[in-house]
Amino acid sequence: MPISFTVAEHPSNELTLKGQALTAEYLLAQACPDQYATAGIVLGSSFSQADTPWKAETPEPGIGHMAPPTLNNIIPTPNGFVDTIMSAYNKHHNLVIRPDDVWIDILTQFNFYVNANAELLRANFVAHDGKKELRIFARDKREHMDFADLSRQMVGKLEENIVDPTLRAWVLPSFSTTTLKDKTVGAIVMMSTLKAYFEYVFESSDCGIPRVTLAGNKSDWEDILQRLEKLKEYGIETIAWYHLLVPVIKRFVRAFDNPNAAENIDFWSKVADYISQGSGNDYYAGWITAFCVFDPEGQWIGPPLKTSSPTANPPESLSAPAFWDAYSGPFYSENELILDGTRFHMVETLNIPFGYVHVPVKLVDDEAPDPEWPCVMVAGVVGTVVSSSGDDGKMDTVQPATGWWIFRKKAGLE
Repeated sequence: MPISFTVAEHPSNELTLKGQALTAEYLLAQACPDQYATAGIVLGSSFSQADTPWKAETPEPGIGHMAPPTLNNIIPTPNGFVDTIMSAYNKHHNLVIRPDDVWIDILTQFNFYVNANAELLRANFVAHDGKKELRIFARDKREHMDFADLSRQMVGKLEENIVDPTLRAWVLPSFSTTTLKDKTVGAIVMMSTLKAYFEYVFESSDCGIPRVTLAGNKSDWEDILQRLEKLKEYGIETIAWYHLLVPVIKRFVRAFDNPNAAENIDFWSKVADYISQGSGNDYYAGWITAFCVFDPEGQWIGPPLKTSSPTANPPESLSAPAFWDAYSGPFYSENELILDGTRFHMVETLNIPFGYVHVPVKLVDDEAPDPEWPCVMVAGVVGTVVSSSGDDGKMDTVQPATGWWIFRKKAGLE
């Protein structure tokens, strides 16, 4: 069962929406402007029709049901997870978070890291050199392909060509709140994470916050906590990231035992602090920074780290305090939050990383005059779904929005 709890005593504020129907192209332009700049025709998207979001089967009094995220109640943003939480925190909206939202945001950060260190990590994922082509055949012509299904099929093909048999199950969301769209987003994120090792082809053939709701079950959040263990296999930076994420997700789990406990309310009141440097840069502090440790180039933007340490024990075996004692570099931060021996860093407001990934895909139709179309798939947490909590009919509740697109690249950029 999901849980809800009151963090602050002030009432929730309503959001004012533009009211017009939004197109998939508009959402792509606003949420992923760098990718939109290269986009020609948008061939498919999860925003082409209304989605069925998570809603509690037997909601607590006052929770109500989430409104379907039709295309007039989504606010596109480059990082739908961080931006949604900050909107709830700064502007006093109720907040709903699903396990899928958290896990997909973690995966997009992992994607940045892997692609920045592709050759260093190659042996963790594949046994071949260079790029290997993976091809999925579709019965429909390119304009009518089911790109969501093809993406999920491609992950099955990936599983056959990687050395880690546990990776697919680790990556793909499988929580009580997971929708088919979330599985598609997870599949595209996995494709992007391994794009340094594979080329993908789809071929046409006759074949702070007033109230928080943690969706899903306690076991879903325990599942995420268990999945974090795998981060310790990929190097010092992902071990450090593990120690940032674990105390946060542990408290998501504990909230199910006593959602109204003082320590739970205190934890959610520390999700973020806005730190202004006057004429200098502005920063976010708080535990939200655990979800901002790699920039889109895969460069570490978390707490400063030393790459080596005299400790005799392997870094993955160390407790959080022991790890930070051994590997933390010179560290100045106005972020005073410390959880379970981990001190959280600050992130510049202008440097919040994207919540989405992109991966090239070829569409092939040998019977067409132009048999190959270079395309790009984009997926991640890309906006905010706005709905009513059901208390008084106000549109006062926000939830991260996951989604995907596929587009043919503009002529000249192919």
